[in-house]
Amino acid sequence: MNKLHTFIILLCSLMISSLSFGEWTKVAISAQGDSYYLDFDRIRKHNGSYYYWTLTDLLQPLGSKFMSVTNYSQADCGTFAFKQLNNNFFKQPMGKGIGETLSEESEWMYPSPTSAWEIVLKEVCDQ
Repeated sequence: MNKLHTFIILLCSLMISSLSFGEWTKVAISAQGDSYYLDFDRIRKHNGSYYYWTLTDLLQPLGSKFMSVTNYSQADCGTFAFKQLNNNFFKQPMGKGIGETLSEESEWMYPSPTSAWEIVLKEVCDQ
């Protein structure tokens, strides 16, 4: 039982530490007042796509309990589209505290003109 308990604690610690990020840079504010951050140090290019992390600090709680979300996304700069590959929801601002993960891949999304997501995608594609 002690080995299992130790293994679970170690696994949880690794999961939480893997969510610690480099420096977040604020790149946009949505019309609703949510702040969007990008981790420029973690932008990677692979097979023509860019992969990157964003953090959204919410002005109002999502589902009455989450105050921030990190997204791991893939960008196709040729079509100016992105899809989210992994989402982590946090009860505290700036991705703090224990989060809940949703790893379901989204469909390709095309950001609306002048939206916060358009600004984020432009920053990624300009790298």
